[in-house]
Amino acid sequence: MVVPVLNQNLTAIDSYDYLIANKKLSYKPADIIHFSIPDPDNNLLGKATVSSFNHSGFNSPPLAANRK
Repeated sequence: MVVPVLNQNLTAIDSYDYLIANKKLSYKPADIIHFSIPDPDNNLLGKATVSSFNHSGFNSPPLAANRK
């Protein structure tokens, strides 16, 4: 899991903490390529990738009939 660590003013990312097997590795922002989906509520971090998908039609009758 990767967690962006913000500065005190919440205006920039100070580091990225990578948490795995009870260990924490910290990376400088220059070492990470941060792809984010624009979010009007959070310009710094963006939206989660899965939140950009529209799942509303997945259970509609035409699509549900094609699932097996």
